[in-house]
Amino acid sequence: MRFLAWLSLAWGLLASAAFVQPLPITLEEARLSVTISPSHREQGELRELGRQPLPWKWDQNFPRQQGVMHFTLDVPIEQTLLAQLKADGRQGLGVSSLQMGNRYRYRINGKAWHHVGWNQPNTQFRTGPRWQLLAAQDLQEGVNILEIDIRAEPASNAGLARIEVGDEFTSLAEHEREVNHRKGLALMSGTLSALIGLMALALWWQSRDKAYLVTGLGQACFVLWQVDFFIDYPPVPTWVFNAARSAMYAYYAGLMCWVSVLLVRKPAPWLNRLLQAYLWTALPTLVAGAALQDYRVYERFWIPASLLLGAVCMARYTHVMWKKSDGTVRLNASLAGITVAFGLYDLVLTFSPSGFGRANLLNYSFLFYNFAVGMMMVRNYWSMQNRILKLRYEGALKVRQATMLERQRLMQDIHDSVGSQLVALVSLVNSSAPREVLRTHTFEVLDELRIAVDAIENVDGDLAVVLATMRHRLQPRLDSAGVSLVWEVDALPRFELLTPKDIQHIQRILLEVFTNIIQHAKATRVVFAAHCELPDSTEGSPPKVAQGPRRMIRVSISDDGIGMGSTTTRGRGLANMQSRAEMLGATLAVTAGEVRGTTVSLAIPLH
Repeated sequence: MRFLAWLSLAWGLLASAAFVQPLPITLEEARLSVTISPSHREQGELRELGRQPLPWKWDQNFPRQQGVMHFTLDVPIEQTLLAQLKADGRQGLGVSSLQMGNRYRYRINGKAWHHVGWNQPNTQFRTGPRWQLLAAQDLQEGVNILEIDIRAEPASNAGLARIEVGDEFTSLAEHEREVNHRKGLALMSGTLSALIGLMALALWWQSRDKAYLVTGLGQACFVLWQVDFFIDYPPVPTWVFNAARSAMYAYYAGLMCWVSVLLVRKPAPWLNRLLQAYLWTALPTLVAGAALQDYRVYERFWIPASLLLGAVCMARYTHVMWKKSDGTVRLNASLAGITVAFGLYDLVLTFSPSGFGRANLLNYSFLFYNFAVGMMMVRNYWSMQNRILKLRYEGALKVRQATMLERQRLMQDIHDSVGSQLVALVSLVNSSAPREVLRTHTFEVLDELRIAVDAIENVDGDLAVVLATMRHRLQPRLDSAGVSLVWEVDALPRFELLTPKDIQHIQRILLEVFTNIIQHAKATRVVFAAHCELPDSTEGSPPKVAQGPRRMIRVSISDDGIGMGSTTTRGRGLANMQSRAEMLGATLAVTAGEVRGTTVSLAIPLH
């Protein structure tokens, strides 16, 4: 008996389940009438359109017009389903749609209207999934009449997608999952894009590379493009909001194409002109289309134009950069191609009635593409830093090598000059030379050594410092020889580059001149002059105004001695001075005075 009871109970459950109407119920057709009105009032021209398949889009049937859509749908409910709802204590059935608008009202079986944003002044570009509850007490056995009125504005993408009537909790859970998925994707993409944009702008601030600046601006446009996912009723008129959002998409696409052109770093004038035309015409075209309340300007013209431009830039980027054995570059090129492909798929889906209300695949690809762009920016910055460090290292190595060579040259010069004089001094000592001769040679050796040390001091291109140091070194020898020095040195401009080798050439020439004056000229007075002049100034004439790139510094030494002689020593000294002047790039002139004395002039070009 117990077995028969259990069998009877199981049979009853199976029978009741078999006759319960399956859920969800998909409604793909509705009776439709529309009210065309010049304002937000419901009064206006009423048009009966009869039965229409769902989805149904306002802009495809009544472009540049506004009004109200009146949908009437038949919802069949069997007695077993209604009885089960009441037996389970359910509140009713859930009604969901992927797109219903954000200003609508609905009722079931002529009961009271339920309003959602019905009196809001502004709508928005994107309308998301909607869910409502049909109360169990308002339902009846048989055909239930579901009425949905939706306000429509031009270029607001208004309409109604397919309707699903299902279990209260199941349909609500699916609706919340869809909404959270879309908003979560928008939040994730926007946050990642904001971080990449800030990073790109920070890298631009450090490197001043235009690619980073364009990337930062493009990511900012992408972030602003995601804002409408979280705004149901914007505080601005609909056409303004639509124009701003459309422009953000257009500029994001254009700026990312520009980034691909900048990363290639190979000139393509035709592509640059195409990008400029796109970026300059995007804002006025989209604003004009939104102001004229024609959604087709964005949907049918600008989205295809941006995808075509993206395909061209992606193809060129891939063609040029794919040869590089760089995984980041290839990932960027691959994701750019996938983004364009998804965009084309979404474009085809846009013109298909079945695509109304569905989430775009382009949003998914943008998430990964922006991540790849961020990786590309980091890789480029890292490579640039490595190149800078390499250049700095190579520069430091060259400076070190040049310093070592200069030290070796100075050491060799000291060895040749000071060493030879020390050998001569030792020879004089061994030959018991007079004290005065030893004293003179000793001072000459010291002067040679001090001048060699002075040559390696950093004077920052200031020749006046070099001349002043020479005066300080030679003044004791001049005083000992009874020669008075008249110093006439003007304020001299700085040399852009005055190397220790140049300083040494100048020192040796001046030292040779003063040595000849002290030892051979029998002079009592020396005039040392230095001034800046133009190269065609002649000795004895006033210097011209020093200006322009051909300026030079003229150093002249005039004495009142016996004049030029013909000894072999002086001949070798003059040849040495001339050789050093040529290595310096200067001009050396030795002239005799009208009565007595000699003038040595050294014209050093500024460099």
